[in-house]
Amino acid sequence: MLEALLIGGKAEPIWSVPTIGVETALPYLYINAAVGVYMDSVLINFGGAKDGVVNNELRYYQSSNKTMATSGAAGTVPLAKGYSLGCMVGDNFYVLGGSPGPREFHRWSWLTGTWVTLASPPRNVWGSSLVHYNGYLYMAGATALGAVPLLRYQISSGTWVALGNMPFQVMFGRMVERNGWLYFLGGYDYVEGGRNGKCYFYNIAAGTWGVLPPLLYHVSEHTAVVIGSRIYVMGGADNVSKRTNAMQVYDVPTNTWYDRGVFGPASNSAQAAVMNGKIYLFGGTEAPVVGENLKMHIYKP
Repeated sequence: MLEALLIGGKAEPIWSVPTIGVETALPYLYINAAVGVYMDSVLINFGGAKDGVVNNELRYYQSSNKTMATSGAAGTVPLAKGYSLGCMVGDNFYVLGGSPGPREFHRWSWLTGTWVTLASPPRNVWGSSLVHYNGYLYMAGATALGAVPLLRYQISSGTWVALGNMPFQVMFGRMVERNGWLYFLGGYDYVEGGRNGKCYFYNIAAGTWGVLPPLLYHVSEHTAVVIGSRIYVMGGADNVSKRTNAMQVYDVPTNTWYDRGVFGPASNSAQAAVMNGKIYLFGGTEAPVVGENLKMHIYKP
């Protein structure tokens, strides 16, 4: 048990409910929203669903004053949707796919507040992750049974490339990037018919896939972030569709998963991002209540 609670010999702090100042953000939190971070201080999220109704709002939370606001709708605004993927690169927030509109691709500028339509991906996209590395965006994950390729988008040329089929057919998994390696974690496996906790890595330079140790708890619709040499996986739904509040931490140097206990109310379809060394976990559907979670949890490793 001690090993599960310590990483590198150091006990990590518990999750905390934020101060009352964060309460102003609560009306604008949704499930299955796209998320990105600007200048390590502004959390941006788009779309998602509230009370079962999808929207196309773009919202931003400023950590300096603990407030959330909505942006204007200049340019070609994406459809109202859930399950879209988000990624912030410089001053631009990219929103890919979702339901409806699984081949929509847009860019929103923080500087001008304007949306621009980009080239559509070569296949349907929703319910996974979009990550950035060295001028490219990467997207992995299936939307139906059948072999599907890893997708790469070159920002400078505005073009998509399929990098070959992935060694798995998984939906609602999560992918993160660390030092030129992609880590694809958990999800719903179409081939085996359930959540099997399998994890994979992709070496971008070599163009090769490999297998990682499986998640301790087999989940989909979870969320994941990277801080330093560790990957934090939070929440999700298990094989009987029960929401969980487990935090699983993968330590890259030792190739080992650790059980970090629980972080608050059980939830799935939440979003997470890192700002100034802290994990911000928000939105999602919280158990035992059926509906959106209007809390924002903050965790500092």
